[in-house]
Amino acid sequence: MAINFFHQCFRRLGNIDREFLPYKVQNEKKPTFWKYISALKLILYNQIIVGLVVLTGFYKLGEIRGLGYEKELPSAFVMIRDIIVCIIVEEIGFYYTHRLFHHPHFYKYVHKTHHEWTAPVSITSIYCHPLEHAVSNLFPVLLGPLICGSHVMTVWIWAGMAVLSTTFSHSGYHFPFQPSPEAHDYHHKVFNECFGVLGWLDTFHDTNKTFRKSVHYSRHYTSATIVPIKLIHPDEKEKKEQ
Repeated sequence: MAINFFHQCFRRLGNIDREFLPYKVQNEKKPTFWKYISALKLILYNQIIVGLVVLTGFYKLGEIRGLGYEKELPSAFVMIRDIIVCIIVEEIGFYYTHRLFHHPHFYKYVHKTHHEWTAPVSITSIYCHPLEHAVSNLFPVLLGPLICGSHVMTVWIWAGMAVLSTTFSHSGYHFPFQPSPEAHDYHHKVFNECFGVLGWLDTFHDTNKTFRKSVHYSRHYTSATIVPIKLIHPDEKEKKEQ
């Protein structure tokens, strides 16, 4: 009964989804309802079980490190400083652990699970092997606050930023005023480029050279117009037909 209810909701959302199709990055690929359902078990396991274990460890390490749990909030300068450090630490941690999981010794047994979704959707940001979720998703995000000894409020703000970032990058849609998902969507499409979050280390290691030559790179910015970005920067085939 519940499955049928959600199936009907999914079909109705599909009708709405057609209105947003011009904003879809890979509009030729649309997951089925049952593909979503089959992914939920692992997603919930990572969210609840792996998340609880890792965050318990983070709390214990935070007590040792001296994370700020006092009532007095840090200054704006300290919060901004800590978040900048967190951004840099996450970029380094995610890039290198992500590339590690693309190594043939690890890809087949660990990271291949995440790449079952060649056209990602937001909830699949944590559809991955539990080891990958702990090492590549959570550890780089939590390491920055441990290094800085951040106040718990700073940790919550930073965690919210990190969740929004991965949600947008896996969304599969490039809406106006949204951080661009083009680079990570391209990674899911081709597998062997764009390993980082912000692209700094991809440029340094030249692991985005094909991406930089593609039309996806031209679209890789926050659009400030409601015109679909694929109309502003059409595919080469569409350019020739115009």
